Amino acid sequence: MKLAAFNATCPFEIGDKIKIRREIRGELAKRFHLIPATVVEEVHTITDIVCVHSVKNGTVTFMYELDNNGKLVHIAAAPRPEQREAATQSGGVMLITGDESGPLPPEFVDFIKRRFE
Repeated sequence: MKLAAFNATCPFEIGDKIKIRREIRGELAKRFHLIPATVVEEVHTITDIVCVHSVKNGTVTFMYELDNNGKLVHIAAAPRPEQREAATQSGGVMLITGDESGPLPPEFVDFIKRRFE
């Protein structure tokens, strides 16, 4: 296998609180004496973060464990305003040329540019 590397930043940290809204319907609404189609908010704590790197697709996905339940879920976080603007200007692809540790090697940046042309 060839070397595969990625650079990703998780939008959340362990210990962050996540608020989930869901609609209660049918039998569950009857059981809790709620009006059907009531929206309930639940607060969960992120207890583990798993990063999945797909070499084939070139994607990095974060999965989260909530409240030590052992199940992994995907949380769709709204992108920050500056990330949304950069992605819109580049046609949906955002090239990162550096991170907290400094700039990436120029040959690697050139390789990535060629991949997305």
